[in-house]
Amino acid sequence: DVDVDVDGDGSSGEWKLVRANAGGTIRVEGGRLPDIGYKVFRTSAIYKASPERLFNVVFSSETLNASDKNFKLVEEKATIGSSYDVVYRQINAVGPVSARELLLVRHWRRYKGGYAGAHTSVEWKEVPVGRGHVRAYAPAGCGIVIVPADDERKTSRMITIESTDFKGWLPRAVLDMTLGPQLLKYYEETVPSMLARYTPDKLPDEEVAKYVARLFGSSKEEG
Repeated sequence: DVDVDVDGDGSSGEWKLVRANAGGTIRVEGGRLPDIGYKVFRTSAIYKASPERLFNVVFSSETLNASDKNFKLVEEKATIGSSYDVVYRQINAVGPVSARELLLVRHWRRYKGGYAGAHTSVEWKEVPVGRGHVRAYAPAGCGIVIVPADDERKTSRMITIESTDFKGWLPRAVLDMTLGPQLLKYYEETVPSMLARYTPDKLPDEEVAKYVARLFGSSKEEG
């Protein structure tokens, strides 16, 4: 299903296409950002789902824990005010990368008719490193944007910025070569399977609305 594999690491400041699906609706690009010494990936994808439903499915710790096979465990450890939380994730082994974990502070807000979320790693003595895991590090600047792709809000565009220092002994070049195909697989296979699991008959629109209201309340749009 992959028809693009372009050389280049984006070190000139431009995003370089790394992978794309055959229809061109999913694109994984690589590049560099200031103060981050390893490759950053930007993915753009279109899905047949409202921004509310898509955000609920890919952002909620409950839905991720139940349906995203990349994670062994996803737990919300704390809430901070009305727009921050602390989330712990155990990540299953992928290719040459053994099991990892992340402890993240997340922030969310309304954005251009949709929603945005950002995260960065944090250390907290209440959540020590899990047995058999290596704690990876996600720098500031990672996150997700979900906006409507049509006037009726039946289709959404999701853009993510992802970068992780996986620690351990594996050369970064090996990790970069592994992550591009894995990201394409995630957005081409995993996200659609999650949306198929949480159709309106299984996750009613009313429940989606409650989730959005709980996170965003009466907050005003930004951006």
